[in-house]
Amino acid sequence: MENSVNLHFIETESQVELLGRLKGVPMIGMDSEWRPTVKPFAEQKLAIFQLSSATDAYVIDLIALKDNMVLDAMLTEIFTD
Repeated sequence: MENSVNLHFIETESQVELLGRLKGVPMIGMDSEWRPTVKPFAEQKLAIFQLSSATDAYVIDLIALKDNMVLDAMLTEIFTD
């Protein structure tokens, strides 16, 4: 039996609503990637945040969605559910 996962790229505010599918999911996988820096002691900024359930994976572009209140609210709802 082959398992497949639907992949979703979240890079605009209108795509953030897709993350609502993670509300109530019993287990969520997470991973993150940072933007590389070349200066010593430079501030590290999170660039990509990945969330997945058994059926869907979401790659969230945090650079494109920097300071986005809709994304902040959605992630708060997911992680406080």
